[in-house]
Amino acid sequence: MKKALIVGINDYAPIGYGGPDLNGCVNDARDMANTLVICGFSPAKIKILTNQNATRANILNYLKSMISTSVKGDSLVFYYSGHGTRVANIGSDLELDGLDEAICPHDYANNGVIRDDDFKTVLSKLKAGVNMEVIFDCCYSGTGTRKMDLGLEADFLNETARYI
Repeated sequence: MKKALIVGINDYAPIGYGGPDLNGCVNDARDMANTLVICGFSPAKIKILTNQNATRANILNYLKSMISTSVKGDSLVFYYSGHGTRVANIGSDLELDGLDEAICPHDYANNGVIRDDDFKTVLSKLKAGVNMEVIFDCCYSGTGTRKMDLGLEADFLNETARYI
């Protein structure tokens, strides 16, 4: 089965003109959903969260649900278009630059960002044989999911971030 969670945020809280609002992210989300339909995803299996519906809780809950209900052979997509940021690293993980990369949900000012560590925790629940594509269309998205242990023998000490 093919399932997707698509997030696009133009209007950040407080709702209305002003603040750190963006243009085009909701359109990007709709375009991504249409592209996935062309690629064989059923519209009924694509959840789209935009603006005030794209809260921290909603994004994490829908993402966790999509992952927990997946089975071997499923193809999942998570797409985010909105603000990205870097925040001071918290926790015991070592960040050489002392910063976590994060996305900014609609309600980030009150309820916080979603850090790369949060994504690593959620994505670690992926079952064997489930394919998942994660696409961040935002600033500071280079290590948005953190380094996941993919079971590869390769030495990634010489990794280089690529920016588009």
